[in-house]
Amino acid sequence: MDFSKEWNDLDHVSDLIEQLRRISPEARLPYYRKLLENEDLIFVSWVGHYFMEWFGDDLDGKHNANSWILIKADVNTLRRIIEGYSKADNSEWVRVYKDTYSRRRLMFNTGMGNEFLRQLYEKLNPPKKKEERKAPPVPKKKKRPEKRERGGKKVPAHALSFGKRFVRGIAVLSAVVAIGSLSIWIFLTVDGMRNKDALEKLRGEEEISRDSEPEEETEEIKSISMSEASRELPDTQELPMPEVLPEYADALATNAQLFGWIECDGMGISLPVTRPEGQDDFYLHHDFYGDASDDGCLFVDSPCSIYPRNRCIVIYGHNMRSGAMFGNIDYYADPSFLKSHSTVRFDTIYEEGEYEAFCTLRTRLLSEDEEGFRYYRFYDYENKDQYKEFKDFIKSELIAGTTDAMEYGDHFLLLSSCEYSQENGRLVVVCRQKTDE
Repeated sequence: MDFSKEWNDLDHVSDLIEQLRRISPEARLPYYRKLLENEDLIFVSWVGHYFMEWFGDDLDGKHNANSWILIKADVNTLRRIIEGYSKADNSEWVRVYKDTYSRRRLMFNTGMGNEFLRQLYEKLNPPKKKEERKAPPVPKKKKRPEKRERGGKKVPAHALSFGKRFVRGIAVLSAVVAIGSLSIWIFLTVDGMRNKDALEKLRGEEEISRDSEPEEETEEIKSISMSEASRELPDTQELPMPEVLPEYADALATNAQLFGWIECDGMGISLPVTRPEGQDDFYLHHDFYGDASDDGCLFVDSPCSIYPRNRCIVIYGHNMRSGAMFGNIDYYADPSFLKSHSTVRFDTIYEEGEYEAFCTLRTRLLSEDEEGFRYYRFYDYENKDQYKEFKDFIKSELIAGTTDAMEYGDHFLLLSSCEYSQENGRLVVVCRQKTDE
């Protein structure tokens, strides 16, 4: 299935959205007019033309204040789908269509998702060619003269078609450039695709930057080394260990440091979560297979207990511009997005779990000599005073959602990534485990 044109436009639209979010509403109108004049030169598929219609509606006030966040999320979702299934055959795309259609309200926020499904349906169901009827005989045309008059001079007749031949030459050149660009893109992403395909085989499902600064990130995480946290973990030696869930047996055999698996529709991810042993920053720059990777891998800190499971688990991941790992965590800063994408599924290798994302925090890492609550060293609460300290911290850093859903005795899941409005900033999505009650 060829989506090279859509991919090209999604790339352009993604860059445009980032530019437009940074300029004032007054400056957007002349920007829009300039784009409109060159629309057919800039965009080559329905994606670009849909965006231009959406942009025009935004200028007319038909969208809400968070519309730019929502359409950027849809652009990233489409990019992950197209990239993830770039090698799929038609039968697999049929499955993708059915699955995406059934989950379209969870996966998409704007009409771009519906338009993608319509385009995909048409690609999977091309119109049948009508039977050709024999055309009636056409009278033979008279032979053209070898020369025609132009400007009072006799010139060869084929010279009159120079303009057409020039246009055709430009078209061929453009095609060669496009094919070259696509080849470069395929070359640059082949390693990522190999890794993604392998993860899909481990669990049998789709895995579904803001460029981080590796050196700074490493130092920041090192500064919160869990080895410094004074706590006693529960003695699990006397507890009978449960059986590993069958769906994670292959992944655990591949990497013994597998802690669990997280699925989050809001960020469009389905990824393994690891727990390093002795080197907490290892998965900042290594993937699930231990290979060097800028994306890294989602992980918890080494003291985190898997069985019995801690009451508070913090999962770390890079905030990548490509949308990989926790690259879309910023969207949870929008209250309406948080409300409509609240379901988070997180399993340990021993037990399943479904969570509700109920609030988002903007906070930072504290220096070693600075007093304050450190969520990244909080694993359990043993009494109501410790629980209250945790809840008070959440209230003080809250930027979206409420703490009304919190109750003493709850199990919590915190998704943590970089946030760039302050030094050592962190954006944290707080989730509580759903119960059968």
